[in-house]
Amino acid sequence: ITPRQLRRVDEYIESHLGDEIRVSDLAAATNLSPFYFCRVFKQATGLTPHQYVLRRRIDRAQRLLRETSLDLSQVALETG
Repeated sequence: ITPRQLRRVDEYIESHLGDEIRVSDLAAATNLSPFYFCRVFKQATGLTPHQYVLRRRIDRAQRLLRETSLDLSQVALETG
């Protein structure tokens, strides 16, 4: 996976953290098949796409809890 494709995946994830994120959507952002995308994504990041999305959601939730006055339910809705 190229750095440019990885940036596109990051941008997609960041803008859709509160939504359901499918592997097929991430693969489409890179113009790769879902199967091939999963394989090269894990090679590039060391994580499966699902693990990567979960990590991004946790990171955002921690940041929102630390930096805002949102309550837990609002943070949960914001981060999916």
